[in-house]
Amino acid sequence: CALPISGIYAHWALNGKVHLGLSVNVPFGLVTNYPDTFIGRYHGLRTDLKTLDVAPSVAVRASDAWTFGVAFVARKAEATLSNAVDFGAIGNALGVPGFTPGSADRTATLTGDCWAYGYKAGFTFQPSPDLRFGVGYQGKTTLKVKGQIAYGDVPAPFNTTFVNGGGTADVNLPATASAGFDWQVTPTFSLQGEAAWTGWSAFKELRVKFASSQPDSVVDEAWKDSWFVSVGTLCRISPEWAFRFGLAYDRSPVDNAHRTPRIPDADRKWISAGVSWTLSKATTVDFGATQIFGSTVPLGQVSGVSQSDPNFFRGGLTGSYKVGATIIALGARFRF
Repeated sequence: CALPISGIYAHWALNGKVHLGLSVNVPFGLVTNYPDTFIGRYHGLRTDLKTLDVAPSVAVRASDAWTFGVAFVARKAEATLSNAVDFGAIGNALGVPGFTPGSADRTATLTGDCWAYGYKAGFTFQPSPDLRFGVGYQGKTTLKVKGQIAYGDVPAPFNTTFVNGGGTADVNLPATASAGFDWQVTPTFSLQGEAAWTGWSAFKELRVKFASSQPDSVVDEAWKDSWFVSVGTLCRISPEWAFRFGLAYDRSPVDNAHRTPRIPDADRKWISAGVSWTLSKATTVDFGATQIFGSTVPLGQVSGVSQSDPNFFRGGLTGSYKVGATIIALGARFRF
């Protein structure tokens, strides 16, 4: 499916040394959506996480070579999580007459939102007019999503336990650290590179807590820290036109044992190209396209062996996923 994502960035130079900035962008997000008849419906139907960062920043040029900057981040998040509940299997396990696995499915849906706050910091070092290095860090944030859980028409034996009401879910979003360079090889050709670490090991589980007496719903995620590396070039063929090209490799934080239908992630290879058209001293239009190639990866959720196991009533799930995406970007820069 196609999802529009936008961003706005502004920069003001107070003087030769102090600069202010403001960014409004989308740092994290995902949508997966399956039909009600999906074989893995007990593991997930709809997963929708939207985030929006508003980050005012300040940068100080300490010398001709060194510049330091910090930013405060206010993050708004909205989430929807839904999955089928197999009341037939629950009733069968409890010995309730007339219930068999798959005979009494209902859909549980959590919708909620929250605000979270964090920071960014970084510096650039420019040892010569043609070479610049940069390092950046963004701290970990925890989304404490609070909202409502709805089940619909719950079968009578369970409608005192599975009740509509409040619910919460904590989602740990990772710290990130990156380092990169920009080398102006010739007046018309430059080379860029970046390596970025993401601390996804902070995302250990997805736990939904209920205001009612229902036990927590838990998915063991056990993500691992990951790396992203990229190289790119910029070629300016005239004062009006510049072309870009880049390659990247993005290591997935998800291993085969913990891949779920909600986030069926895999290692990815990126290829990108773009063009900038300078219309005037005040206006530049940018266009870019990226194709992401993902691996075919297995899905192997193991059925629980006791009622205390998270997958006991969800059941096991095996299969494979092919991951990929196409990204089209259009932007404009205005100078005042």
